[in-house]
Amino acid sequence: MADPVVRAERLGKRYSIGARLVRRPTLREALAGLPGRSWRAILRRAPGRLAAETDLWAVRDLTFALQRGEILGILGANGCGKTTVLRMASGITEPTEGWIATRGRVATLLEVGAGFHPDLTGRENVLLSGIVLGMRAAAVRRRFDEIVEFAGVSRLIDTPVKHYSSGMYVRLAFSVAAHLEADILLVDEVVAVGDLEFQEKCLARMGAARDEGRSVILVTHSVSALRRLCTRALLLENGRLAFEGSADGAARRYEGRSTPGRRSPQSVVKLPGGTPDAAGRGIELRIFDDLGAPVASIPAGPPWRLRLEFELDRAMPDVLAALTLGRVDGTTVLSLLSARSALDRGRYQADFRCEVPLTPTDIVIGVELWSGDRPIYRAEDAAVVEITEAEPPRALPVRRGFVLGTGVAEIRSLDGP
Repeated sequence: MADPVVRAERLGKRYSIGARLVRRPTLREALAGLPGRSWRAILRRAPGRLAAETDLWAVRDLTFALQRGEILGILGANGCGKTTVLRMASGITEPTEGWIATRGRVATLLEVGAGFHPDLTGRENVLLSGIVLGMRAAAVRRRFDEIVEFAGVSRLIDTPVKHYSSGMYVRLAFSVAAHLEADILLVDEVVAVGDLEFQEKCLARMGAARDEGRSVILVTHSVSALRRLCTRALLLENGRLAFEGSADGAARRYEGRSTPGRRSPQSVVKLPGGTPDAAGRGIELRIFDDLGAPVASIPAGPPWRLRLEFELDRAMPDVLAALTLGRVDGTTVLSLLSARSALDRGRYQADFRCEVPLTPTDIVIGVELWSGDRPIYRAEDAAVVEITEAEPPRALPVRRGFVLGTGVAEIRSLDGP
């Protein structure tokens, strides 16, 4: 049964750009009435004194729900309305239209360190910030050692924070906010805090909050953090909902939209001919499912096939055909290699079978031909194939990598049959 702790219906937030400045009348003017009207008349007659008023919808017509124990990701380009959603959920900003309601205690991690005073020590700021964020003083003192250990600033805890490095300052501030005793966490760009080691601790902390039954809304630009932590995700574009579904699905759509010149997946791709002096020449790459049907999208899990057609201008020893499978960010995921062979001049076909269960994403395929240790043909980013969800998405409480090896281990009892 659904157990939402945050619900939003047709949520919208409008800001006015270039709004006119309204002079607030004094009490005497308000009582007299006439002077206030005279001021307005004078301002109306003054050409160019007032800028035109323009409406900007930061968020428009957004409906979603956050379930208990769920981490919901919000993804999108800068200025798409992600932080505005968190501000409305936390009560910092009132919606212009629609509504958003929360059930339980809410902790907001938006402006990390905003409440710190530079002349106070780390110890004093922990107590002050915790109280400002809604914790009782006794609760802050009870969790003090845990907060300091998480931030890694125990040596300087009694030093004024104005002497901290920027990284230490942010780590301590984030640690206070991350240890709030709340039912709902609203987190903005957790992976932008501190160094890589501390970012890893932050992500682990978000995962621990989910395991404790708390709910999290995570705003991020990091698709790896989204895939690792989130059960579901929203993709926003210009303040509107462009996609709602699995974290992988949202990440794949975001990667496609943020990659200039992205090509649509195709089952048959004509390859570029290569350099005039090269001995090898690519002709065509075909993609099939495991039954031999041409496809441009492959469900995650089942094997699939690729067929490379190429031509040699002369006899070559020790020829190797290779396909490189990578992600749109340039990360190589897998290489498929043929056997090495001595080949005469002519046209050839190499068949490959991919049996590795890749997680849903766009896969970019590169083609290479080698003779010994010398390349004789290369076509980078020759084709794109889409790896899709094999079944309705299901949350995985583990870090998800490029390859998803589910069901490869068997659990057996050690206590006998």
